[in-house]
Amino acid sequence: MWLDRFSAQSTPSGSPPPPQNRSYSPASRRPSHLAPLALPARPFSPRSSSLSLASNVSTSSLPATSRPPNGSTLRQSVTNAPDGAADPLGVLQKIMGTPLRSKGAERSGNPSGSPAMSQAVEDVDFGDLSLQEFVRLNDEPPTARNIVHAYSALSAEEYEKEKDKFEDLHRSILACDEVLKSVETYLTSFQTDLGAVSSEIETLQSRSIALNRKLENRKNVEKLLGPAVEDISIPPSIIRKISEGSVDEDWVKALEEVEERSRAVEMKLRDQRNMKALDDVKPLLENLIKKAVERARDQIVSQIKGLRSPNINAQVIQQQSFIKYKALYAFLDRHHPKLAEGIGQAYINTMRWYYLTHFTRYCKALEKMKLYVMDKYDVLGQDEPPRRNNLLQGTKTTATPHDPYNLGRRIDTLKTANPMALSAYLAGEDKSMHYLEVPFRSFNLALVDNASAEYSFLTEYFSPNTYHQVSRKFNEIFEPTFALGQTLTKTLTEATVDCLGVLLCVRLNQHFAFELQRRKIPAVDSYINGTNMLLWPRFQIVMDMHCESLRRATAASSSRGATSNLLLSPSNSAKQSAAPHFLTQRFGQFLQGILALSSEAGDDEPVSSSLGRLRSDFEAFLTKLSKSIGESRKRERFLFNNYSLVLTIIGDTDGKLAEEQKEHFEQLKQAFSDERCLGVMRSAKRCVTSRPIRRVPQPSTVPVKRVDKDGQYQGNRRPFNVRFKDHGLQAIEVQDNGGGISPDSYESVALKHYTSKISTYADLDSLQTFGFRGEALSSLCAFSNVHIITARSDEAPKGTKLEFEMSGKLKETSVVASQKGTTVVAEKLFGNLPVRRRELERNIKREYGKVLGILNAYACISTGVKFSVSNHMVKGKKTIAFATKSNLTTRENIANVFGAKTLTALLPLDLKLEIQPTQSTQKQTNTLDEGSREVRILGHISRPIVGEGRQMPDRQMFFVNSRPCGQPQVAKAFNEVYKSYNVSQSPFIFADLRLNEDLYDVNVSPDKRTILLHDQNALLESLK
Repeated sequence: MWLDRFSAQSTPSGSPPPPQNRSYSPASRRPSHLAPLALPARPFSPRSSSLSLASNVSTSSLPATSRPPNGSTLRQSVTNAPDGAADPLGVLQKIMGTPLRSKGAERSGNPSGSPAMSQAVEDVDFGDLSLQEFVRLNDEPPTARNIVHAYSALSAEEYEKEKDKFEDLHRSILACDEVLKSVETYLTSFQTDLGAVSSEIETLQSRSIALNRKLENRKNVEKLLGPAVEDISIPPSIIRKISEGSVDEDWVKALEEVEERSRAVEMKLRDQRNMKALDDVKPLLENLIKKAVERARDQIVSQIKGLRSPNINAQVIQQQSFIKYKALYAFLDRHHPKLAEGIGQAYINTMRWYYLTHFTRYCKALEKMKLYVMDKYDVLGQDEPPRRNNLLQGTKTTATPHDPYNLGRRIDTLKTANPMALSAYLAGEDKSMHYLEVPFRSFNLALVDNASAEYSFLTEYFSPNTYHQVSRKFNEIFEPTFALGQTLTKTLTEATVDCLGVLLCVRLNQHFAFELQRRKIPAVDSYINGTNMLLWPRFQIVMDMHCESLRRATAASSSRGATSNLLLSPSNSAKQSAAPHFLTQRFGQFLQGILALSSEAGDDEPVSSSLGRLRSDFEAFLTKLSKSIGESRKRERFLFNNYSLVLTIIGDTDGKLAEEQKEHFEQLKQAFSDERCLGVMRSAKRCVTSRPIRRVPQPSTVPVKRVDKDGQYQGNRRPFNVRFKDHGLQAIEVQDNGGGISPDSYESVALKHYTSKISTYADLDSLQTFGFRGEALSSLCAFSNVHIITARSDEAPKGTKLEFEMSGKLKETSVVASQKGTTVVAEKLFGNLPVRRRELERNIKREYGKVLGILNAYACISTGVKFSVSNHMVKGKKTIAFATKSNLTTRENIANVFGAKTLTALLPLDLKLEIQPTQSTQKQTNTLDEGSREVRILGHISRPIVGEGRQMPDRQMFFVNSRPCGQPQVAKAFNEVYKSYNVSQSPFIFADLRLNEDLYDVNVSPDKRTILLHDQNALLESLK
């Protein structure tokens, strides 16, 4: 068939010829056009390549493993029949329905085949068979071979009948030949194109190898030349950004890149002078730097102009525009110093105008504030001057009561934690009265803050400059503003006699100096020192004015009329009073204010010498005044009372100077102690009246048990509850479970002095103490709404509610449910005193903390008592401050109040001291035996080891016979000894001084917090 034609062609690879037993094909034989020599020369097809190929083998550029073996061609691969393909002769036989004619018959063309039959007979091969076997074999059914011979013997007529079928078959074969011819053409063209592609691939491979070799060479060259070219070349993007781009962070980065390239070029020019590339790049680089200088100049100048805009915040522009792009000025300073200096001077002039304008406006607003003006009538020796207040500029205003000698809350200006100055708007609209330190603080606080910000800016922005250059720029900016501030200080102080205000300004100025040192702003020191030079001389002048007023009062007291005017009572010595003089109250308050402001003063300040002069003049005044009293005992009592008053007023002040003053007045007080009073005290101690004295049980008595000589507590264990509502702002409630109040005492329980033991004049002989008596409930009624709920043991659970008027009179009673005991409730403290109420509202948490400190002491010392303190917020939950558990020892109470961890740092305290009376108290205590002068100190104290103490002396509790009290001198002695071991910390102190009742007096102050030790100096000496 037609497939055999492919195998009939000779192959250039020398493959074996096709088999010779091909079947007959009715198609006429044509010479094969597949032979290579028989191919006509034809032009290249459109698919063929125009390249001249040396080889047309498609695998010439492939790896050796992918190439076919030698001698193999595409035509051979086409002629080899694939495995499993059908036999073409068999397919044709199925189509014709008869077996094909044999090759010999086709050649002879004899249909009958008689010669063949004879040849077949002649050539009969019986093999090993006999004739019968051979005949028997012929009698078997015809095989396929016999059928073929039968068909071969068919007549020509039968073939004529099948002529049409054969013709159709012939036409089909011709059509197949045409198709195969086109396929052959396509395959030939494909083979040609494949050879061309193979040749192209080989060419491309050669070119690729050459290009790779060139690339490697270029990389090697680039590796050597790249850094050098990179150092002197500038990318176009950077040039475009510097020349045309907006000035932002990317512009600054581009500027840094240009500077880096410029430095590289300069360095190479110094090393290699004849490099052509450097000579070409340098002019271009210089032009680019000039362009950058121009744009940086325009940017900085535009920002400086922005500082002159109205209502602008200079600090915002400095941070967002100047500091953010501080590299621009540094660039100008490096490449054009003269231009940078001019721009810096423009900034200085602008900021000098800016600060002077704004602070001038602020100063005018402060001048509108209403200030207390203290003139020559407000000196100490002046007799009750009329109060005249006017504005800073001298205009008259309505008189507002104030005390020029009392520091009061003015010290809050120094201690306030508010870092904000008063705004100009509020200063102009404020209609309230102020002291001179308020505008002084506001102006200087604003000045210090702005100066600090400006100095920090100058240091950072003009960073190439030295410290002296920055300081010079700063002084040029702030010189007129500093002059304005000193003018304001001089205006505030030059005509005033407000010594406390001037000293407050001094302390504020010192505070500003410390703050500037902390901020590391040394450039403002000249202004601070100049302000001190204005304030300290004025302070001494005012102190001299006060001293002069006392000297004038002393001189005036020599005349009878002046003495009568100065004394509180007539000049008749029999009727003259021993009460303190009103100037003593002034002096004490004035001295307390000076000492409070000098608690941390140094020895180099003129305060001490000025106070020494003032104190000497005051003592001379009192001595001269006492000489007008004829009776010696009353004269000494007069001096004793005056010095005691001064000592009481300054008793709470701290500091070295305060201790010196307190020690001095203590000595004066002891020197003028009243012998008669001491005699009355001695007689009262020796005998106590045995007659019954009317006494109402205290409903709010704190459950502190008296300790007897054996150290056993008197009284049983019982609970004691203190409840605060809103930190005491709404109410304070104290409850116990005692015996209650008798109905007979309902009417008088809150009356003034009703609970006192003194009912007749004769009771004075039985006094054991001097002091305040029976005013606790009465005082509570005067400034709060007080009611008492009480129930005796035979009445519970029914109780009685007692409501009182402000005078202490019983208003009404009602029956309520109550447990056994007494509950005292004080509501709306200072509700009838609006000013005090507002004061309490502002400082309620501070006052609450003070009360908790007192209650902590009571809870720690009260053994056998369940002591609890709680706070109930109006819109919150209940908070337990602390609670004890009827403990038998103070150590357990301390653990309940302050936590068990506190005990790990404590040591037990047990000291036995023997007091040797001094000369001033020897007469007072001459009736006491040796055992009565023994003092025992029990308690707990922190270990004298670093880390075991506390940073602040906030947990130091002192007691006298289990009564909590304040003992500043004893506390000072403890702290001095402790700090000799642990200098950086303060101790936890719980000290109970147990001593004879004749050695102290508890009734010195209304709150019983101050206990007078008759021989405190001897106790301190023994303690140390």
